[in-house]
Amino acid sequence: MGLNILPVSAVPCHPLKLAKIAQAGDHIAVRTVIERPCTPTKFGQIWHHGIMVDDDRVVQMHPKGNISVVELEEFVALSLVAANNELIIKMTGVTSCSEPPKVSIDATAVLQYDGDNDAWKSQTRSIAMWATQDPYMQGIKYDATKANCECFATWCRNGRLIFSTGIK
Repeated sequence: MGLNILPVSAVPCHPLKLAKIAQAGDHIAVRTVIERPCTPTKFGQIWHHGIMVDDDRVVQMHPKGNISVVELEEFVALSLVAANNELIIKMTGVTSCSEPPKVSIDATAVLQYDGDNDAWKSQTRSIAMWATQDPYMQGIKYDATKANCECFATWCRNGRLIFSTGIK
């Protein structure tokens, strides 16, 4: 039986505990809730995904830049920045209004896959770090629906590119 390409479960945790639970090579995610009381759809949510590369650093793909290594604290904070992106807000169904959105971190998790082991996590970490230096990977532009942080983290974990960029 091969490695399942999608996570099979998640270990939820408080954002402050993420550094203690996640290991290098883990696929992590932070959920941000967007609230706008003045709209019919009062809230939406987004997940920001990344790969832990050591005790306090994460490789991520983010709308504000390319694939990069950031401190875990910055990774969590960037989830809030992404939630303020108007395109992201529209995709969640929370339409624009004059009132600014209220955003908050709602959950964090370490995603788990069938067959998880130290070798897979080591390979995942290596792929993520390689992507931060590879010119081709750096050329992939973030797209919330086609080439996003979840696509990137899943690719690092299972080796299958799911970006809609024509590369395989």
